[in-house]
This record gives sequence, C-alpha cells and structure tokens, in this order.
Amino acid sequence: MESSRPKEERKTKEMEIYIKKTNKNWMELEKEAQDRVGWRMLVGGLCSIGSNRRKLIRKNLNNNSNNYNNNNNNNNNNRLESP
Repeated sequence: MESSRPKEERKTKEMEIYIKKTNKNWMELEKEAQDRVGWRMLVGGLCSIGSNRRKLIRKNLNNNSNNYNNNNNNNNNNRLESP
C-alpha cells in the first residue's frame, strides 16, 4: 500500500525521527554528510537492508583505503623521481 505523502515529505519525517533519536541537530548532520563514511552510516541506518548493506559499506571502505594508499605511494614515487 502506497503512502499518501510525497516521497520527500516521508524522507523529511524519517530524518526528524532520526534527529530526535540521536539528539543531533541539522548542523551536526551536515558535518556528517560532508564525511562520506559518516554519510553512508547515516543513510545505512535509515535504509538498512541487513547484512548486504554492511558488506557494501565494508567493500567501499576497503576500496577507499586502497585508493588512498595507492595515491600516497604514487606521490612518494613522484617526489623521489623529481630532480
């Protein structure tokens, strides 16, 4: 059965409930949103689909750390090769 509320209004209501549960304000949520991992955790809590969500988050975290390590290694190699 489809809700009579528009989708955005339902999302806003869910966010208000989350804010009350966690005792956070919009400023704190905006700071979390700027941090992608924090944002995934925030959205994952609201839109949880069980273990599949956790696997996806773990995979993304591993990919991000691998990308970070590769970028640092490339930067270090470039410094060594510079005249």
